[in-house]
Amino acid sequence: MTEIDPTELGKALLKIWEQADHNHKNYSAQATYEADLQFFALGVAGESGEFANFVKKRTRDGTLYLQEMRYETSDILAYTLMAARHLGMTPLSLINTVAEKQNLFVKKQKKLRRAKI
Repeated sequence: MTEIDPTELGKALLKIWEQADHNHKNYSAQATYEADLQFFALGVAGESGEFANFVKKRTRDGTLYLQEMRYETSDILAYTLMAARHLGMTPLSLINTVAEKQNLFVKKQKKLRRAKI
């Protein structure tokens, strides 16, 4: 795995957080809170579908579609960031929530494994 500079990562995350907010306010804002939430949810779902389609094509065609998949992944992240901000999260609270969910998943998996023994 590549070394990650935490300072650079933080700066990059804040930059895309602000850019996603700017883009939404200037190009895609809806009339209501709920309409914005629907927009973000459909954006995540749509981009995830496009990503899945490239996985299908990769399997079918034997072509990597690596750059296309990277673009779709970045679109998924942008919509996720906009949704998180809309829900009152900060970049740090979003990251902490991801960590919390992963820890809960690990605990659940360990409990399931112990139950099988």
